[in-house]
Amino acid sequence: MSLCTELFTYLNEHCVYAVLRNYNGLPDHYTSRDIDILIEKNTYRKIKSDIIGIANRLGYNALSVFHSNRFDSLIFEENNGTDILQLDYFFNYSVKGIHLVTPGIILSKRIFNGSVYYVSPLFEFMEKYLCNRLLGASYPQKYADIKQCVLQEYGQDLDNWMIDLFGSNFATFNMVENSTVPGLRKAAMRRSLSKGFISEIQFKIEYFYATLCNYLFPQGISISFTGPDGSGKTTVLELLKKEYSKVFAVDVYHFRPNILPRLAFLFHKAGLKKEVDENYSVPHRGKKSSKISSIIRLFYYIFDYIIGYWKIVRPILFRQSVVIFDRYYTDIIVDSHRSNIFLPYKLIAWCRRLVPRMNYNILLTADTDVILSRKQELTGNEIEGINKILQYISGFGDSYKIVLNNEEPEKAVKEIMNYILTKQSQKNISYFQ
Repeated sequence: MSLCTELFTYLNEHCVYAVLRNYNGLPDHYTSRDIDILIEKNTYRKIKSDIIGIANRLGYNALSVFHSNRFDSLIFEENNGTDILQLDYFFNYSVKGIHLVTPGIILSKRIFNGSVYYVSPLFEFMEKYLCNRLLGASYPQKYADIKQCVLQEYGQDLDNWMIDLFGSNFATFNMVENSTVPGLRKAAMRRSLSKGFISEIQFKIEYFYATLCNYLFPQGISISFTGPDGSGKTTVLELLKKEYSKVFAVDVYHFRPNILPRLAFLFHKAGLKKEVDENYSVPHRGKKSSKISSIIRLFYYIFDYIIGYWKIVRPILFRQSVVIFDRYYTDIIVDSHRSNIFLPYKLIAWCRRLVPRMNYNILLTADTDVILSRKQELTGNEIEGINKILQYISGFGDSYKIVLNNEEPEKAVKEIMNYILTKQSQKNISYFQ
């Protein structure tokens, strides 16, 4: 029995729940990236330890956990495999701390198709529509048939809900459709406060608290790849991205965030450099820089990493997404000449304390003869020198892991995913206790 099938067998026997959308084919088959389930928060709190128990028994662990006062997101990954399942448990209909609909009335009208319980078309449409409308986004075209069905069969009920949510000034769905986003938000805020001032203030405090916690301790995953040319970084990275894209939004960056422009462009603009060498196919083409020039370049890059982390990486992690760097600061440590920096690698390694660290730093390499059979950009001695530094870096902590990619890249990807899953499940285990 699959994890999804067994989870729904458990839910059917122990809980009042309803799938919000894409329920056709469940529990044996599902085509969407995640499964959205509406459930009372108190009920969810009672069963979440059972959920992890079922997952563990079937060989799955928690890859990622996200908590808010609107929903909790659980992403499970199979041990020694690549099956990934995301379950989003919704506790209410709300948008940015504006409480719209409690689950009770929705669950009282749920429908059973013989396999799973799901919400009525009216409430399926309302959840997606209200969220997008109050955020200023368009209703997804792929759900157009649901909208059409609701307008034809639930028109009066929909109008009644618009009055309940936004007040008498919004007596019909068309009036909501033609209103401004700020106007709708204000109306929804006033209505939620009028229904229960103290409870709604408490709800908003919970929202801001959860948002603050998620910003301070983001639940996304950051990964960097470092290794000599010919180690297979590009192939392994693309395969890893493909697997994680099943449930995560994945952003990939090369070397550094590039918030700051290349120094060569700055020097050219200032008239200090006649031409800018853009022959990137030859990575070690630069002339040897002086120590002063190398120090300036190193700290220029460090500054870019710091700014880029807070401007680019941190928001991605806040959204519970994945960010991958094909080369990161560790690349400067192992092959500083590639970046035209000529300083002792241990000094460069010490300066890593100034750079925001990725959650997982993959030090990808292979035997010298294997690398030379793939690419001849480095000599055997240079490869062995890089591998020696990789061994040195691997001693910085358990967030640095050497992975040998001597065989098929899928084997290296599997090892990397198992490594990340083990660390993530250890971090997330307290959530289920």
